[in-house]
Amino acid sequence: MKKNKIIASIVATVFVAIALVATTVFFIFGPISLFNSTQKRYIVSEETTIEAVAVELETMGIIRSSDGLKLWSQFTKRTTIPEGIYVFTTQMPIFEIGDILTDGRDSNERVLTFVEGATIPEVAMQIAAVLDMQPEDVLSQVDDKEWLKTLVSEYWFLSDQIFAEGIKHPLEGYLAANTYFVQVDSSVQSVITRLLDQTGIILEPYKSQIEKFPLSLHEVLTLASIVEREASEFADRQMVTGVFMNRLDEQMTLGSDVTVAYAVGKVALNFTIAELQTESPYNTYVITGLPIGPVGNPSAMAIESVLDYKENEYLYFLADVCSDGTVYYAKTYEEHLALRTQYLGCIDE
Repeated sequence: MKKNKIIASIVATVFVAIALVATTVFFIFGPISLFNSTQKRYIVSEETTIEAVAVELETMGIIRSSDGLKLWSQFTKRTTIPEGIYVFTTQMPIFEIGDILTDGRDSNERVLTFVEGATIPEVAMQIAAVLDMQPEDVLSQVDDKEWLKTLVSEYWFLSDQIFAEGIKHPLEGYLAANTYFVQVDSSVQSVITRLLDQTGIILEPYKSQIEKFPLSLHEVLTLASIVEREASEFADRQMVTGVFMNRLDEQMTLGSDVTVAYAVGKVALNFTIAELQTESPYNTYVITGLPIGPVGNPSAMAIESVLDYKENEYLYFLADVCSDGTVYYAKTYEEHLALRTQYLGCIDE
């Protein structure tokens, strides 16, 4: 009887030990989840090692234990990870993740990033770099009017205003700045539709507000693209929009350097007298009212600052580019000149 109890105790101890080992092994080497599969990306910008990335992969919730991945690496003698973008799911165990990394089985994706306010030619250059194409070839496809006409019926925010005579690039202002993961064998048009999809996501919450706004959506995006570069802080953008709305009401020229830069194809906001006088439907030094279309692709913040602009009594503004960038406002041209003398000495010297 006593012998049977000893045997039973030993068996129980063995089972407990096995259970503990199994639990430990699962915790170290098992997947994050057995039931929910969530996709996660990990970018390796240059060749590295398992040792170098293990902790980060654990922090990102891709693996349960960095020690487990390191142990796998030591046991298999596989340590090097090639450059690439790797895609995992939370149901993958460590040995599968290790195989993918060290085999260099990346997702065949590349990162496409363009900043808020970027112009269509700048976006085309970024797409060209990802798809291994010439920028001019990308640009010709982005501007293909026959294809663009089919998009007008697909996206509620596109209208025939993008085809107005004098427009440089019909989709200017309509491509949402973001970071996208793009397959290297993607077509230009498939990439552009992804950007338009993101624009739809950004604009959808403002749809009813846009319908009630005194400007058309095309004009909202046009004004937002100007405000994007005229001021950086949300509150300043709201105020600057208010100034531009006042000038529109007074039928004054907007006098925005940003529009001159777009008209003459420059980035820097320093111009000759001839450039300021350039005849262009974008140059708000020579035309009254808004430009014919956007002069860049505005951010969600810039769009919101236009739709929720601050009414004020000012007709002029300037940013203290010589110091801290503070924006100053004036009601009269004389006040504006006084502010310029006070704060923009570095430019006028």
